Amino acid sequence: MSEDRLPDTLSEEYLTKLTEGAWAGQTKPYEVLTLIAAVRSLQEKAKWQPIETAPKDKTVVLTFTDSEGRHAIFPAYYWESYSRWLQIEGPFAAPTHWMPLPEPPEVSGE
Repeated sequence: MSEDRLPDTLSEEYLTKLTEGAWAGQTKPYEVLTLIAAVRSLQEKAKWQPIETAPKDKTVVLTFTDSEGRHAIFPAYYWESYSRWLQIEGPFAAPTHWMPLPEPPEVSGE
């Protein structure tokens, strides 16, 4: 297991280490499990997914294209009327993978 990934299964020993470690007495096991589930969900959303699974409702997503050995990442959306992906910038190349855009940063003063 790499340090930035969570284990696929949570053994009793692993949960004990989490709940008796630095947060001992401050965090309950169910809170740890809730946090682990949230992290796993975020990790899953940050993975490249096959383009066939992308939303086709004009939601802008990041798309990955491998055109003639050149990798490119462009924001794009699927246009049902044309039955194709439209990239917001750059030359058209059929995307092979996608991932959701990250949430925009908070801007102070707004």
